[in-house]
Amino acid sequence: MFALLISPAIAFAYSSDNINDELDYLSEGEISEIQSELERVVDAHGLDIAIVITDQTDGKSSMDFADDYYDSHGFGIGGDASGLLLLINMDIREVWISTAGKAIDIFTDSRIDSVLDAVTPHLSDEDYYSACMEFIHQAEKYAKSGVPRGQYRQDEDGYSSDMPQGHGSNTYLGRAARLAAAPLVYVIALVIALIGTLIASSGSKGKVTVSNRTYEEGGSFQLTQQRDDFINQTVTKVRVSSQSSSGSKSSTHRSSSGRSHGGGGRRF
Repeated sequence: MFALLISPAIAFAYSSDNINDELDYLSEGEISEIQSELERVVDAHGLDIAIVITDQTDGKSSMDFADDYYDSHGFGIGGDASGLLLLINMDIREVWISTAGKAIDIFTDSRIDSVLDAVTPHLSDEDYYSACMEFIHQAEKYAKSGVPRGQYRQDEDGYSSDMPQGHGSNTYLGRAARLAAAPLVYVIALVIALIGTLIASSGSKGKVTVSNRTYEEGGSFQLTQQRDDFINQTVTKVRVSSQSSSGSKSSTHRSSSGRSHGGGGRRF
């Protein structure tokens, strides 16, 4: 009978793996409330959400630890493991948000900054419960908004991609785009052009063989009159968008597992 009474509690603890508070900043009741709100948002929007509070990152940066923790603990929904993780790194008092799958496209760089703007004041006040709840509410707000217009990914090497999901960087188009962006391609082209110019000029011994005298009879052209006439004036107006293109950029990088992640963070 006793075993039957405690088994629901064990099951609940197992279902709370999305929240890992290694420093016991959150009470049992707070974890329960955060987990309940977290599960509601996950079920409604198909994005996994995880929260980690620790001061031990195994010598890794906050970015690397957050990415690896997300990957190694099997977080993510769907084939692209969509979701996001909030890391509160108390060792250096830094907060980091890691995104994966479609969360990369939803949470652009500017949106991540907005989430951090909302979360970090609570962390500075050591109100970790409010910080976690605010993170979940912000995640829900942008999940409802979806992918912003004009969104694109740019990896840490500067390669931009607005190709549909599944057209990875190992495709022919991906390799061709990276090759076109490589500075070495243009250096080689410049060297070839210089060699061709030197060969052509050496054939004529460096002499200019064509001039205005080649096709013009001497004294046949004389300028007898000069005047300036104002014909018309054209004014072109261009609407400048209030939102710069950088507002739709999602910066990406590869974790140690090879998965693509977005994200951002700051000290508090």
